[in-house]
Amino acid sequence: MGQHMGIDYGSKLAGTTAVAMVKDNQLHLWQSQKGQDADTWLLELIRELMPKVIYIDAPLTLPSAYYQTPQNPDADFFYRQADREVRAMSPMFIGGLTARAMKLRLKLAHEGIAMLETYPSQAAKVLLNNTAKKKALPP
Repeated sequence: MGQHMGIDYGSKLAGTTAVAMVKDNQLHLWQSQKGQDADTWLLELIRELMPKVIYIDAPLTLPSAYYQTPQNPDADFFYRQADREVRAMSPMFIGGLTARAMKLRLKLAHEGIAMLETYPSQAAKVLLNNTAKKKALPP
């Protein structure tokens, strides 16, 4: 089967999760249906297609403040360094999506499938010299 899969991760029941993968030298696209559990659908599709690596547009980690012992009250509990650098949303703001993606990553890791976080709009900016600007993040 294919080696790499890209996932545009959406709300659980909205029908907005989409998958892209090159298979038999052709680009194939799949999309969840509205009202369907996107996580169950996605897991079944991944197990059927068996990609070696998955790239997902969702946070797969929390800000480092949650991993520090003892916790520093002045640490950034909202953004990871990379989020600040590319002006991405806080993983905490999209907490449900972040938690679902982290859970999916753990399940797949136990099955030998790697999942990496990607940020498509930043890739477009770098690769296509797209100069669209986002709002500045709060301090």
